[in-house]
Amino acid sequence: MLDAVDAEGNLAASLLLDDAPRRFCSYLIGAHSRTHYTPHAADLLFAHMLRSAKEAGKEYVHLGLGVNDGIRRFKTKWGGRPALPYVMASWRETPRETGSETISSLVRILLESPSDLSKRQIFDSLPQQRPFAMLWELTKNGRTSWIGGTAHFFCYSFEAAFRNLFERVDTVLFEGPLDADSLDEVARIGKTPDGRHPPLIDLLEEPEIRLLERIVQGPTGKLARFLNAANPNPADVRGLLATTRHWYAFFSLWTAYLERQGWNQSVDLCAWHTALEMGKSVIGMESLEEQVASLESVPLGRVTAFFRSCRSWKGYARRNIHSYLDGDLEGMLGTSTEFPSRTEQIIDGRNQRFRERMRPFLEEGRAAVFVGSAHMLQLRDMLAEDGFTVRQAYPTWRHRLRAAIRGRNGG
Repeated sequence: MLDAVDAEGNLAASLLLDDAPRRFCSYLIGAHSRTHYTPHAADLLFAHMLRSAKEAGKEYVHLGLGVNDGIRRFKTKWGGRPALPYVMASWRETPRETGSETISSLVRILLESPSDLSKRQIFDSLPQQRPFAMLWELTKNGRTSWIGGTAHFFCYSFEAAFRNLFERVDTVLFEGPLDADSLDEVARIGKTPDGRHPPLIDLLEEPEIRLLERIVQGPTGKLARFLNAANPNPADVRGLLATTRHWYAFFSLWTAYLERQGWNQSVDLCAWHTALEMGKSVIGMESLEEQVASLESVPLGRVTAFFRSCRSWKGYARRNIHSYLDGDLEGMLGTSTEFPSRTEQIIDGRNQRFRERMRPFLEEGRAAVFVGSAHMLQLRDMLAEDGFTVRQAYPTWRHRLRAAIRGRNGG
């Protein structure tokens, strides 16, 4: 067994080998860590394996029988060649009919729901699907990958579009881990102030706090409850402002407001779970510690300014819906320059990290990367500098027509 560890001693990659055969070394299996991703760790182990086999007098290394397209590219990159004739086959489903993804969801709901559920209740429970337009196709040396800009919260689902995309990829990369344990750990840290920043409640005036409560919680009181207009589980605005870290209060209150507007979908979480369900290799490019460090660097003043401008949240969210669905990156970010987590320091530093860590996968091909949409303005240029042809992959002729009218490039 060959193991590679990162600078903190975390296991980054492993190779399982069989040295028993006299003439050769047999490569059995290799794996890399999704939690502690380290660029090129598997490549370093592969190089060490080849060097060790040569020093041990082995005539060759047996790389196994796997010959799907992704494995074949990895093996030939290291000089592997077929020792026996073979036929490479791949499973390809018959083309889906329009709406079949929704039908699949319907079947799952039918199987999991009480038998007395009406057809109307079933259809009402399905999330509304939309084409995914915030997507770019990347080509280099004849190999194709994709990169998409996500929104943490949204009012529509893109699951059907992701399923179609993931049929063409082997690996899906995200900013960081999105499993339940990682999200719970981020929440735990956010709920535990470290004393470096004053509580937000001390930085806002009482009228500002009351306004924030009205915007986030919506109608309250007996009349609102009588009219069924009251939120049954309103966010504890004052509690979050007083007892949590500034970035956690920001995300919690903004999420609570969006949920009250019917935004109950998450683009990146949907992509994460869909990729896992389809058996793709799923990788987080940043560690949990790196992500929390980025959150800690969110300027306190931008959070308080965002809360003070809560009267404009509704219009801001509405504009973002249209721009995001159109794939209009400039239009979307033009409405959100004061969004607390979108500072040059945060975006620029993380973009360089993303660039370095996703590039090997993109160059290998058949990869999809998902980052926050704000990162895409700079990443498009970075990837072009790295030799990729970058083309926005508009999903319908309507998207292409609107892009042409606005003078945006696309396919």
